[in-house]
Amino acid sequence: MFRIETPNEIFELSFCHAQINITTDCNMKCKNCRGAYEDKPVTHLGLTEFSNILLFAHEHLGEGAGYLISGGEPLKHPLFKEMMVELSKYSKKREFVTITTNGSLLKTSTLDFLEGLKFPELRISISLDSVFPGVHNAFRRFNKAHQKAIQAIRMVGERHGIKGIVRATIRQEQLCE
Repeated sequence: MFRIETPNEIFELSFCHAQINITTDCNMKCKNCRGAYEDKPVTHLGLTEFSNILLFAHEHLGEGAGYLISGGEPLKHPLFKEMMVELSKYSKKREFVTITTNGSLLKTSTLDFLEGLKFPELRISISLDSVFPGVHNAFRRFNKAHQKAIQAIRMVGERHGIKGIVRATIRQEQLCE
């Protein structure tokens, strides 16, 4: 909890979640992503920086709050598993951990690993921007993006210990083929 004092008032604030973008690396060039248009080198958050952010967030998250791990595509981070082990140390008292993904790199072995960390509530949030494969693939600028997202949704749906979230960017051009 933060305590902010002004000359006339005192505010006590806490975060409802901490979103940590661990990488700018991604295998897609989605139309809605600011990273797809930036001509900058790929950067990965280091394990030490990640641990420091977790320590800060842990101290300032409110009751029932949690962590949102995103990117880029977080599964492309070379230390993704090490970061999730570190996160598991902080999340035991928190309500949720959400990992956002485009679904294309999600594997059964990754889900096994994440389930083994025993997060209080684990959520995998998968992007699916259209029911039409061609529209979704064009928006994501990735061949078979729709097929991979559906496959990832099915894999998560088979798990009892993981909640699935389908995340969509809704735009007029995506509504029809």
